[in-house]
Amino acid sequence: MPHALLHFERFFVSKMIRKFCIFNVCILFLLFGFLQSMPGALSYSTFSTFELMFPSSRVCCEARKIGNTFEMKDYSRFGSFFEEKGGFVSEIGARPTQQDTCAFAQDSELGVDFFGVFDGHGGDAVSSFLRKNYFKKFKKFYEGNLDEDFFIRMHADIDAILRARPWANYSGSTSVTAFIKQEGDSRFLTVANVGDSRVIVVRKKGGALLSSDHTPYLKGESERIKVSGGSIEMYDGVKKVYQLVCDKSGKYFNRYLAMTRSFGDFDITGITSEPGVMRYELTGDDLYLILASDGLWDVFTNERVAEIVREESAGGISSEKISRILASKAIDAGSTDNITVIVVKLAE
Repeated sequence: MPHALLHFERFFVSKMIRKFCIFNVCILFLLFGFLQSMPGALSYSTFSTFELMFPSSRVCCEARKIGNTFEMKDYSRFGSFFEEKGGFVSEIGARPTQQDTCAFAQDSELGVDFFGVFDGHGGDAVSSFLRKNYFKKFKKFYEGNLDEDFFIRMHADIDAILRARPWANYSGSTSVTAFIKQEGDSRFLTVANVGDSRVIVVRKKGGALLSSDHTPYLKGESERIKVSGGSIEMYDGVKKVYQLVCDKSGKYFNRYLAMTRSFGDFDITGITSEPGVMRYELTGDDLYLILASDGLWDVFTNERVAEIVREESAGGISSEKISRILASKAIDAGSTDNITVIVVKLAE
């Protein structure tokens, strides 16, 4: 009898401990969500002045129990930065996973403001790597000149690091980055683009496109792929770069890529991270800088995005709110991709 009571007590205590642990895990998740929802709860790391990398001032997510574990799934991240002159949203959209990332930094020592959107594919490994390391590489290489040669050398160095990562053979990321720098009495915007993410400047009238989409539909890009030994094929009604690749187990499978340039994707012939670089002098007619992944541009023209920004900003709303409106309207318009948008107010 005493043995039976001892067994019962052990069972009862063990059961209570399990319930207590599960209860506390739930409380921790709820507390995490509450703290992240508090205004101004920015996560940042310090460079020479300060750097904000994906500040989750508010995070909309849910905790789901899968087996004996909990999985946090982020549906949307959004926030503001640079004293609310800038704002961003990164929306999962209709996709099962979020592969987009973004980054921004302000460095008073270099006199440079930096913004970047990285649209991953085959997972978020490469886009996450770029979010964490792109600006660090910029600071290492920067000597005062933002010309094409500078970005080619910097991108080649990032490529060399990624080639040592096996996961970069089968996954990749676009990269569209913008740098604002004061030079004398003028402000210049320099854009380095790889892939089909895009940058525009919204002006008082119209807008300025500051990047070219690197896809097989661009004649020079399709020719470059073919000259390098790669192939272009139609897949689901869309021109894509094609490669028959072999995985570690020796199995062959088809890989299709909608873009002709990216970081990673080393198993596809002809893919390069060499950027297209554009330089633009900002004037008093320039209102907003917009960087976004193709989840926005798939459903909206440059002109329509500029129109929406002008309409919404007329009410004096924040850059963050504008970014969220753009993403919401893109989803309503039928976008099925992840959507990441950075909006920066240029006018004083």
